[in-house]
Amino acid sequence: MNELHHENGKFAKKAIGQPLIPVTFRVSPTERQQLSDQAQAAGLSVSEYIRRRALGLTVVSRSDLTLLNELRRQGGLLKHYILADDHQHALRREAAQTLAEIQEAIRRIAHDR
Repeated sequence: MNELHHENGKFAKKAIGQPLIPVTFRVSPTERQQLSDQAQAAGLSVSEYIRRRALGLTVVSRSDLTLLNELRRQGGLLKHYILADDHQHALRREAAQTLAEIQEAIRRIAHDR
């Protein structure tokens, strides 16, 4: 069984009741830098980044999370605008179409994670 635990501002997957065993492998300096850059973009340690990639787990970049949160915020604001009764029908229809496009963008980004 696995659990997520919070460690130094990051989440790591840890097997319950099982010690973590070090795994080593060799990479070129360029590959090491790429791994480091990708881990940093995801807000993970290099070890956790490699573990997630090797096990086929989700790795989400911080910029994707920020974008998803902003799209959700904008969609919520637009929804309140649409539901207000003091707007012309044409504007509400256009706002509803924009909201649908925001929702589709959220689905695409969330699916790619």
